[in-house]
Parts: sequence; C-alpha cells; structure tokens
Amino acid sequence: LSKKANFIITSRILYFSNKNDEDDRTKTRNSTISPLQLSSVISYSLSFFLSSILLVLIP
Repeated sequence: LSKKANFIITSRILYFSNKNDEDDRTKTRNSTISPLQLSSVISYSLSFFLSSILLVLIP
C-alpha cells in the first residue's frame, strides 16, 4: 500500500465519519452531548490516530 493510496483511504474514512458526526449533530441539537455523538467523536479520533500511525509506518 503506497502513501498516496493510504492517504486517499484515510481521507475517505475521515469524510464519512465527519458526515456521520454532522448527521448526529442535527438529530441531537436540542440535547447535550449524546452517547451517539460521543461514539462518533471517538471513532473519528480513532480512525485519525490509526491512519497517522499507518502513514508513519508505511514508507
């Protein structure tokens, strides 16, 4: 897997998690931070963390 391909996959993952996060936000605008929002934030940061590790590991 090249860095470019990995970057494309990463950006797609981040895009979709961002999209889901926005959907959650519109659904739960009236309430405080919901478990759904929290999980999407966690999954977003996890995917970002994993992708950054991959970018470092793959030359």
